[in-house]
Amino acid sequence: MSNSQTIASQKSEDRRYLPRWEVSNKALYRFSSGTATHECQSRDVHFAGACICTKEYIPLNQKLKLTIYLTNETSIEVDGTVLWQKPMGQQYLIGVNFYDVSRKVQETILKYAFEIKKEDLIRHWFRGWDKKP
Repeated sequence: MSNSQTIASQKSEDRRYLPRWEVSNKALYRFSSGTATHECQSRDVHFAGACICTKEYIPLNQKLKLTIYLTNETSIEVDGTVLWQKPMGQQYLIGVNFYDVSRKVQETILKYAFEIKKEDLIRHWFRGWDKKP
């Protein structure tokens, strides 16, 4: 396998130590420079970012203030920057990179991952261990 094939293969597989967790819940965002709040849907969350589904196009590098509901009772508030966007029918998938994430928010995400999505985390960490040599 060539070096470029190896890099492409690694990019296609999520190699994070802590995985993204699917969180199909309500999320709110507003532009850092604005006051209007917009509702959207979360797709997944990670310590470093999230994917959200919006009705409007959001440009690359746009700074956002997000409230992401992990459960009906638990939400996190983070600042982020739009890294990518992808049209999906009448909506857009938006990749947001978090910055200046507080320890409390990190702990909330971890608590969510262990308590609510424990099996996903275990499968991610131990992927491939059940295969015979």
